[in-house]
Amino acid sequence: GGMLVYIISNVYNVHYNNPPTRVVSTGMTSDDELSPLDYGFYWCWNFCLGKRWRSSQTGEEKYQDIMLADFRAFCANDNNRLVNFWNELNDLANKKINEKQQKSSNNH
Repeated sequence: GGMLVYIISNVYNVHYNNPPTRVVSTGMTSDDELSPLDYGFYWCWNFCLGKRWRSSQTGEEKYQDIMLADFRAFCANDNNRLVNFWNELNDLANKKINEKQQKSSNNH
């Protein structure tokens, strides 16, 4: 499409320098101090998208506005989409961790 989402993460972002930092009450350290939690995203329209990559469905600003509205609704947990996505991802991650642990214990 004609947009770019830049997700702030020190894990996946090789250009990680000084991202916005927010402190949340659930980010407690073992010393009961608040710890910074880095998260967020940047969103921008890609007006440099060439005609070759545009289509009537994806190349217009109306489509980009629809995508941004849907992304905002997702981030606001509209219809529980964000929580469901998080739970599904967390379950998958836990499954992979368990598989790795089982393989590791079988090899020893």
